[in-house]
Amino acid sequence: MEAELAVAEEHVVPGSDVVVDFSALTVDVQGHPIDAALDIDQAALFAFRGLEPLEIRDRLVNNELAQSDIAGWLTAFPQGTSVALSEFGTMGNKLDAPHYFVAGTTWMVALQANEGRTASSLLFLVPDARTEVDAVSMLNETSHIDA
Repeated sequence: MEAELAVAEEHVVPGSDVVVDFSALTVDVQGHPIDAALDIDQAALFAFRGLEPLEIRDRLVNNELAQSDIAGWLTAFPQGTSVALSEFGTMGNKLDAPHYFVAGTTWMVALQANEGRTASSLLFLVPDARTEVDAVSMLNETSHIDA
């Protein structure tokens, strides 16, 4: 039996400091109960240049996502139940959203529990000049695995 991974995508304002709220999460991607305030201790932000969300999801599901597909990887350690793009960074350097969060790159937020060992929820962020959205919510339906 094959499992199907569903991951939502949100079109957001390019160059904006998008805020991702995950306070409504009560189950993880596998359907296990979680407490967003207590269990989410890390978030990862992956950049995929030139790939659409469906292509990324398919490569992930088929174990065909190559390291070279990832143009960048940043982490954040949320202090509550939301995280802004400006909180993500690597080695002390924070994301310069106006410079890097641009059209042509798909970003994937992965909330993690247990010190980053378990993916709790996933969401694609797509910079799109046609929208005014600069805040999104991750819900139980945002990502899930159907067996």
